[in-house]
Amino acid sequence: MVKKFPEGFLWGGAVAANQYEGGWNEGGKGVSVSDCARHHLDVDVQDYAKQNEISTKEILEAMKSDDTSLYPKRHGSDGYHHYKEDIKLFAEMGFKVFRLSIAWSRIFPNGDDEQPNAEGIKFYHDVVDELKKYDIENEGKKLSKETLDKIHHYKTGKLLSCAFQMGALIASPNDLEILKQIGYKIGLAFQIQDDILDVTSDAKTLGKNTGSDEANHKETYVTLLGIENSQKEVDLLFNEAQQLVYSLTLNHGLILEIIEKLWKRVR
Repeated sequence: MVKKFPEGFLWGGAVAANQYEGGWNEGGKGVSVSDCARHHLDVDVQDYAKQNEISTKEILEAMKSDDTSLYPKRHGSDGYHHYKEDIKLFAEMGFKVFRLSIAWSRIFPNGDDEQPNAEGIKFYHDVVDELKKYDIENEGKKLSKETLDKIHHYKTGKLLSCAFQMGALIASPNDLEILKQIGYKIGLAFQIQDDILDVTSDAKTLGKNTGSDEANHKETYVTLLGIENSQKEVDLLFNEAQQLVYSLTLNHGLILEIIEKLWKRVR
């Protein structure tokens, strides 16, 4: 009996930031433990524990060095500089799913930063935008709103929700679940805003080309719902996020201010 993969089976692959990205001291990135892990050519590759063993002394020594030959994860596969070519090759292979991890030292370089590193955020947004260009699974297909919601829940939604959860773990663990949901709602609203701005704004205001979704025949909230109804979705999601903020135990004035600014953004 010949077994076949089920209809709609998704082929894909994955990368880990510490092995793939490189660019260890670029774009405002801070030093991570992985950046301080040196190679052990004299150790059996099957001895995983010994290969990854590292002491505080070795970390402190590594932090004083700019060497990349002794510390292989500092250059990795150089995805930081070549992700566009890599994603293109990935798509040419017919892959439809791509999993990546985030180097948090690229987002919070010192580990206790009050604000995330803007260059790091932009890098991951650029990676996601590049992936959207090769969204093979849904290219040229008519999607339901539920499917579109799901796609962006795992794209922009996950990205912003992670940022909110990191803040919760540092400042108010009891609010973790609420901040997680706030992040998802803001992330989805942010994505719908992007879809709207792609057809209503201009390249000078946005700082990037407009009309790319239409040119690439991408299904967006605007193509699915229209501009007016898409804006209603944005307003609904931001309203729901605001209501969740009022249930937080921590001081939420700054969060409400951030939501208000994001709600009114024009780029």
